Amino acid sequence: MKCSICKGEIETHRDPDTNQIIWDQGNNADPINDGRCCDNCNATKVIPARFEMHRKKQVLLTHNDTELLEEYAAEKAEARACGDLDFPSFREWSGEVNPRQAAEGRWTYYADET
Repeated sequence: MKCSICKGEIETHRDPDTNQIIWDQGNNADPINDGRCCDNCNATKVIPARFEMHRKKQVLLTHNDTELLEEYAAEKAEARACGDLDFPSFREWSGEVNPRQAAEGRWTYYADET
């Protein structure tokens, strides 16, 4: 499996006693994208982005955002049904973050840009 951020191979984790694979699905790459990521990208990009979100106290979804979330889910489902597996994350799709900088691991909100 490839990392959705750096495109490198996702590590397999093995039981130290039996050497059997116990996990090979990587890490949740959200908020960078909706894919899976390697341990390195998780540690250097995903977790810092999550901390940055928390630091800025960004509320991503509130009770008023239900329609927006439903619209996103419908568009994503339609795209995946057509074979498009590179659909943007909710934050990129909604315009909350700059996709170029999010892809580079620099979590920047449009509102913060001057």
